[in-house]
Amino acid sequence: MADALDSTAGHAAEGQGGGRRIDRIYLDPWMVQAVLAVRVLDTTGLSDHHAVEVVLSRRKLAEALRREFTSLPPSSALTHSANAGAPSITSPEGMTPA
Repeated sequence: MADALDSTAGHAAEGQGGGRRIDRIYLDPWMVQAVLAVRVLDTTGLSDHHAVEVVLSRRKLAEALRREFTSLPPSSALTHSANAGAPSITSPEGMTPA
């Protein structure tokens, strides 16, 4: 999942400020446990934003929707970043970015 933190915007025109990671996927604390892979898909020529793809386990997603296991604890902020020194990103209550 190394490319999951690739930039998703700023790819179309010169002067846009370069690539930025602004597009996100939000999953609740149960569904995030069903994530198998996350990729940023290059859509150069179609959009100035690259697409974010999240692959989920069908079995784990079904279990998550039925709440058959314990959720992850809610997080009000992400504590890691691909860029050292970057500000933390606050997520909506009860949601975990994938």
